[in-house]
Amino acid sequence: MSRHDTENIFLRLNDRWAISFDRLQWLVMQRTGRGRWQAVSFVASEKRVLQRVLREKGCHPTLEAANALLHMPERFTEWLAQREAGEQLSRQEAAE
Repeated sequence: MSRHDTENIFLRLNDRWAISFDRLQWLVMQRTGRGRWQAVSFVASEKRVLQRVLREKGCHPTLEAANALLHMPERFTEWLAQREAGEQLSRQEAAE
């Protein structure tokens, strides 16, 4: 796992689980016994697959995290485009 993976954590699911991303996929992250985050699954397709992986791993998101997952776009590519558009807008607003 690279430092980049942990810098890109965008959703803490609970104390032990989080979701990160890179340019290709969502990364399901699990906190190890030493307190470090480790990527344990990689999902490049659809949110429903991500949700299935979380269930199979035994991850139980908080209500707030479950709500955030519910409102995410259905595909990783859509999610990434939405995130990049939001970052671009934030940079433009900061420059004004």
